[in-house]
Amino acid sequence: MYYYAVVFQDPNHQEFQQPRMVVEITNVTDNQLITCSSLTFVPYGSNVLPGFFVSPISGDDGTPIWCKDWSAVTINLNNHAGKTIRLFFKTADCTFRRHFGYAYIDVNSECSDEFVGASYCADDSAVNVVGPYGYQKYTWRNSAGQLLGTTQTLFLTPPPPPGTTLSLEVEPYSGYGCNDILYARMIDTLSVFAKAGPDQLSCNKDPVQLGAIPKQGFVYSWSPAIGLSDANISNPLAKPDKTTSYTLYARSVGGGCRTSDEVVVTASSVSNKMNLIGKDAFCVGFGDSAILQVDPSDSIQWYRDNSPIRGAVFDRFRVTQSGSYYAVIISAEGCVINTEKQSIFIDKARPGITYPIEYAVVNLPYRLNARTFGSSVSWSPGINLDNPVNVSPIFKGPSDQLYAIEIKTSTGCITVDTQMVKTIKGVDIYVPTAFSPNGDGLNEILRPTLMGVKELQFFRIYNRWGQMMYQTKTKWDGWDGRINGKPQGTGVMVWEAQALGVDGKVYTQRGTSVLVR
Repeated sequence: MYYYAVVFQDPNHQEFQQPRMVVEITNVTDNQLITCSSLTFVPYGSNVLPGFFVSPISGDDGTPIWCKDWSAVTINLNNHAGKTIRLFFKTADCTFRRHFGYAYIDVNSECSDEFVGASYCADDSAVNVVGPYGYQKYTWRNSAGQLLGTTQTLFLTPPPPPGTTLSLEVEPYSGYGCNDILYARMIDTLSVFAKAGPDQLSCNKDPVQLGAIPKQGFVYSWSPAIGLSDANISNPLAKPDKTTSYTLYARSVGGGCRTSDEVVVTASSVSNKMNLIGKDAFCVGFGDSAILQVDPSDSIQWYRDNSPIRGAVFDRFRVTQSGSYYAVIISAEGCVINTEKQSIFIDKARPGITYPIEYAVVNLPYRLNARTFGSSVSWSPGINLDNPVNVSPIFKGPSDQLYAIEIKTSTGCITVDTQMVKTIKGVDIYVPTAFSPNGDGLNEILRPTLMGVKELQFFRIYNRWGQMMYQTKTKWDGWDGRINGKPQGTGVMVWEAQALGVDGKVYTQRGTSVLVR
């Protein structure tokens, strides 16, 4: 006798394409297949066995998954004494290799036609005898051949005398095993043991498993039933609201043997909530802060970016670095829980800078530009500007003006830049007559100074043979005297620039400048 359980994905292919389990039982000595015990199981088709159920979990592509619980199959080895028998089991995915099929196999190590029938207590008033699962027909008879029952479970009251042997004729489903006669010997040596299991800890009402695997012929009940998934099975799940002592009662079917056992389920509650006092994003040095707080507990350890923080073991923690924070909390009973995570960003104000001087034509509009890293900007004083809270306001005035530009970030950091605007009478482009890119920090870059220019259309530099050495359309960009990273030698360079003035006119100028090494 062997037992099998199978799990098949059902992609609704044709029968020969489905996942399957194949069983072949062979008399190796005579090279003969024992046909009645050689089977093929598939989840869908014309020869599907009863007893399959659909799993609540489906496949990745939504296909159903069919399962069959442990079932017995007998191998009739009559007239095979002295022969070598091979049991071959194979599982296969579907022919497209996308849908699985697998199985569990348990082979009875004893070659016998007896099965575990029913032990019972000497004082029992009744007994259940349970035949192997998975057959189409069952026929129970006593030693005199009298019919006793035709179901898998035979109920006898009173129990037969000890040593009585019952026969069970089993008929498998067509094509799935051999007809056989099995025997069960009745004995009155049943011992009943109640195993409630070790004491358990339930954290935040998480269910814990009580008891043990049920044994055939036992009847179970628990008291109290509150907090149990089922008070009439051997191994329920428990999630009590408070610490509870449970008693498991076990008895034989006929009630002649009884026993009990106790287990204590300790209920503990640990909050995983974390409160933020302050801001989750702020600028250091501007008076804001972030403090994380959890409920007091027996043990607390704070973490930043999944690493423990040394000495951070109290219910309040002041954050001084950016990162992702959480706490591991352990209750006095031993429950361990992680709080939700909280990200904290601590910003630092950027230092202020002085912008290059801008040259605007008297009483003609000229656009200014502040740095763009902030969430708001304010120009002070606001005179001669169309909008002093715009990152790019338009200046229009008769005289020079110095501005302080306050840039504020979303985290509260404040940076103050300065911008000097000088007024001129007309548009002009000025380029130095020499520059010296020698690393001393003086006159390192050759670039134009734009006065009253709205847009630089191009600035180009040529050597004396007319080869273009550099070009740009970006204001304040310039040439450092290198081509492909290689320094150029001393020489006269020709430059030309074209720009659109604030007055709407195009200005073009040319000149020379000396590169000095």
